[in-house]
Amino acid sequence: MRCSRKRDVGVTIILLGMATGIAFLLFFLMPKENSANIAIIYVLALILISRYTKGVWYGLFSALFCVVCINYLFTYPYFHLNFTLTGYPVTFLVLLAISLLTSATTSMLTKQEEILKQRERELLEAEREGIRANLLRSVSHDFRTPLTGMLVVCEAYREHRHQYSEEEIAQSFQQIKEEAEWLLRMVENLLAITKIHSSDQSIEKRMEPVEELIEEVMLRIRKRFPDAAIEVVMPPTFVMVEMEPVLMMQVLINLLENAIFYSQSKLPIKLSVRYEEGQVVFCVRDYGVGLCMQEINGLLKGKLTRDSHQHSGNHRKGMGIGLSLCKTIMEVHGGTLQAENKEDGAEFVCVLPR
Repeated sequence: MRCSRKRDVGVTIILLGMATGIAFLLFFLMPKENSANIAIIYVLALILISRYTKGVWYGLFSALFCVVCINYLFTYPYFHLNFTLTGYPVTFLVLLAISLLTSATTSMLTKQEEILKQRERELLEAEREGIRANLLRSVSHDFRTPLTGMLVVCEAYREHRHQYSEEEIAQSFQQIKEEAEWLLRMVENLLAITKIHSSDQSIEKRMEPVEELIEEVMLRIRKRFPDAAIEVVMPPTFVMVEMEPVLMMQVLINLLENAIFYSQSKLPIKLSVRYEEGQVVFCVRDYGVGLCMQEINGLLKGKLTRDSHQHSGNHRKGMGIGLSLCKTIMEVHGGTLQAENKEDGAEFVCVLPR
């Protein structure tokens, strides 16, 4: 409150001082009889003061100050107060009316602005609650399925371990390992979404080379999926882009993992990068079963539903959380994420401003 009052006093003093300086300049450059322009300068200052200060008192003081200045400085006899001159009560009343009307209008606009901001906050909070509810519904199912599978395998091994061959035991442990890795990736995605939303979608970006980003993404993908067929296409030029590299890495890894898990691609999955005017475009292209666009559009809007590939036999639903995270990350970077079907597969396109 005290800072706001100091600001209003400072705005009033500065605007009145500027108006007086401009009035003196006009007074010496223009004929002395033409004082209407000087009055207009003070009227403009009065409107600005009433607009950019809170409360009517600053406008009332400014109206009185303007009348006194016009009378004392710019009306004959100069440097003397003479309120008996014709028209000065009317001048004061007009300036006072301008001040009151402008202050009232400003107060109304300020209240409306506060109401709109409150509604925006409520809508944002409702949207976040919707995202949390969707995440909770999705996670409750997504986590239950692999955990149930792991428990079944462990229980079967505990009760009938002597009946299993070495090969069957290795396959069982491999299945547990794959399910645990998938759960770990789900947790990483959930933590990333929570971090972004809890920080009001603000991230610290820095200039990073795109080539290093792609190299790190492929290094991690090769460790997780050593047998995955992925083709990388890079442009010949070297470009630095402002981004948060860990989050952008998460986007590309999620898209590649979705293509590996769900697409049933018949050809190597293609990760390509191209530079356009003012933009860097990342494309993840598969040659598989394609996408159910209705569900994909829902996923990109934060509505986590079923598996979104048309005929995939893998019914894991982690793709929804992954796409929701990718969309959120691209938005906080000022970019976009789009998906579309091709004749023989699907393509996800991430556009990042340069």
